[in-house]
Amino acid sequence: MQHSRTQLLIAITGFAFGLSAFADDNPHVRHFNARVEPLLVEKCLGCHDGSKEADSALSLTLRTALLAGGELGPAIVSGSSETSLLIQAVRRTHKELKMQPDPADRLSAAQVSDLQR
Repeated sequence: MQHSRTQLLIAITGFAFGLSAFADDNPHVRHFNARVEPLLVEKCLGCHDGSKEADSALSLTLRTALLAGGELGPAIVSGSSETSLLIQAVRRTHKELKMQPDPADRLSAAQVSDLQR
């Protein structure tokens, strides 16, 4: 399932920078559009798209879903990427959450940095 740029922008950028950050000249929005959205589409939404058929109950498509998180708590914590389960999972530092499971699909250090930013 492919999600629109608007949905992803609201989900991630809206959470991290507040809904007032939607100006095209905003560097955070440009970063999201250029680096984060393509990464989510390529590496994450195949399993985390919020559909009933998804491999995971965690949806990365809505701000409310990211805040609610899954069985272990919120996926993201505003202002604290170090405690955000999403960042711990992609860094593979959490004792239970390790994303991506397939070594060939794991995120590079630069990709993790893009998400954290």
